Amino acid sequence: MKSMEAFVHPHHWIETVKNAELGSLKSQTRLARAEVEAIHASERAVRHFIDFFQNKKDNDRTGVRKILETYLPCPLMEPLDRKAWES
Repeated sequence: MKSMEAFVHPHHWIETVKNAELGSLKSQTRLARAEVEAIHASERAVRHFIDFFQNKKDNDRTGVRKILETYLPCPLMEPLDRKAWES
């Protein structure tokens, strides 16, 4: 399975979850892999933040903003939240 490309559309995810609930080993494996991938992605983000803050200079707001913009899920944010981060 390539990355999270298996869930390009929400219907793919729903179908996989339902098949897994009905006992499909292939769907259960796909969900487990997606979960492991999500865990690894969050671990990479945390390591990136830790590395940045260990090496940061005082008041490096530009660097902090760049890292936050990299990892914030802007497309998934509510419009008011997104607007607050963009201003």
